[in-house]
Amino acid sequence: MSNYTFAVGPAVVYGPGAISELGGWLHKLGSRRPVVITDTALAKAGVADRVHSAVPQAHVWAEVGGEPSTELVSRALQAVRDHGGDAVVALGGGSSIDTAKLACALATNDGELAGYAADWDSLSNPGLPLIAVPTTVGSGSEMTRGAVFKDPVQHSKLVIVSDNLSPRAALLDPTLLDTLPASVTAATGSDALTQAIEGVLSTGANAFTDALHLQAVRMISRAMPRAVANSKDTEAMGEMQQAAAMVGAALARSGVGAAHAVANTLGGAFPIPHGVACAIMLGPVLRLNATIVPERFVPIAQALGAGPSPNAPLAEVAQAVTEAVGKLLASAQVAWRLRDFPVPAGELRRVAEQAHAHSDMSTNPRPLAVEEVLGLLEEAW
Repeated sequence: MSNYTFAVGPAVVYGPGAISELGGWLHKLGSRRPVVITDTALAKAGVADRVHSAVPQAHVWAEVGGEPSTELVSRALQAVRDHGGDAVVALGGGSSIDTAKLACALATNDGELAGYAADWDSLSNPGLPLIAVPTTVGSGSEMTRGAVFKDPVQHSKLVIVSDNLSPRAALLDPTLLDTLPASVTAATGSDALTQAIEGVLSTGANAFTDALHLQAVRMISRAMPRAVANSKDTEAMGEMQQAAAMVGAALARSGVGAAHAVANTLGGAFPIPHGVACAIMLGPVLRLNATIVPERFVPIAQALGAGPSPNAPLAEVAQAVTEAVGKLLASAQVAWRLRDFPVPAGELRRVAEQAHAHSDMSTNPRPLAVEEVLGLLEEAW
C-alpha cells in the first residue's frame, strides 16, 4: 500500500435539534456579527427563519439562487462586508456552502477566484470562521476543504482545494430537511453515492477513506429510497445526511474519477444539476473501470448487499455492482439521460475534451483518452 495522509477538519455535531448548538459554536469563535448565507428556497420554506431563531443576532443573506459563480460569490462577499461580518453560517446545499466558503476566503485574501483555482497554494490566509449547516444529502461540502464555482470566462467549473476553506464545524440536523423536495433528495443523494463509489475505485483511496466511503454506501443503499419517498422520515434523512458528511470527509483525500470529471464539465456548460449529471455518468464509468480494477468492486458489492458469492469471478462481481447501483437509483426515481436535458449531441466532443483535462480525471483508476470519454458521453446520451 502506498503512503498517504488523512485528516478530518470540521467537528461534526449530529442529531435532531442540533441547530440549537449553533449559538454556542459562534460564541466559541468569538463572533458577534455572524452572517447566514443561504438560498432563496430555504428562505421561502421557513428553514432560514428556524436557523435565525437560534442566532437572532445574525444577518441573513438569502440570495443564493444557483450554483456558485464568480458573480454570486462577489455579491455574497459584499453582503458580509456590508454587515461587518466576523463569522459566516452556510445554510443549504453545496451551492450555499461553497459560496460561503469562497466568500470567507476572499474576505481575508487579496486576489481572484480564477487565480486561486490555478494555484491553490496562493490562498495563504485562513478565511473568516465558517460553520456549515447542510440541508441536502449529497455534496458533503460541509466536511471538505474544497469549493467549486462556475467561471464565465472559461465556461467551465473550477475547483479550489485548501485547508483555508474548511469549515470549523458541521451541524447535521435532519429535522431541517423535512421540506426537501424529492427531486433534490434524489439528485443530491446520487451525488453522494457517486462520490462514495468513485472514492473506493480512485487511485488515491486508502484504508481510512475506504472505511468512510463504504459505510456511506451501506447507509445510502438502505436509506435513499425511503428518504426520496418521505422527507419527514427523520431516520432515513439522518442516515443520508451522515453518509454525505462521511463522503465529504474522505473525498478530498481519495479523489473521485471520470464520472465527476464529466459531471463538473457538464455543469459548467449546461443547466444540469451536479447530482443529476453524476447519476447519468455513473453507470457508463463503472462499466469502463470494471475492466481495469475489478477487485475493487468486491467491497462495494458487499456494502450494497449485492452480487454473487465471494468466490465468483471478478467480472461477475463488477457486473453485479453496476446492476445494483442501477436498481438503487431507479428505486429512488433516478432514471435520467443526457438527452433529457438541453445537452446537444453535437456538443459531446467539446465536453469530452474539457472533461479529459479536468483534475478529477487524474484519480480515475483507468487513464482515459479523449475518445473514451466521448464514448462514455455517447453511452449516457
